[in-house]
Amino acid sequence: MRVIFTPGEARWPSYTSLFEFRRTLADQIGVRLEDMEGFGGTKPWSLVVDPIAPLLMLEDVSGSISVALCPQVADRLESLVREWNADNPDRERALELVVALRLAHRLRQRLRMSNSAD
Repeated sequence: MRVIFTPGEARWPSYTSLFEFRRTLADQIGVRLEDMEGFGGTKPWSLVVDPIAPLLMLEDVSGSISVALCPQVADRLESLVREWNADNPDRERALELVVALRLAHRLRQRLRMSNSAD
């Protein structure tokens, strides 16, 4: 099942691939995703003060990021993936997500995550 972010064109081929992407981001900021609430752990997200946190803790089925948070999440995401290898497919997807976050802010819409069977 593919994961789709709207508005925009950001997509992941599966929830598993999105989880791995978010785990990589979490590792970059020193967070073990499996220790966090919603991922099998007990640590509250309130302990994470990094601007990427709203993306990391986003609910898989119907999660969204508020209009107000979209710019800071976009900027932080862009800075985190800037050093990734250019041939990493998650880097390209992440940069598409940066565009989607900025578009959501410009349109004054929440960034929403959903799924698609196609």
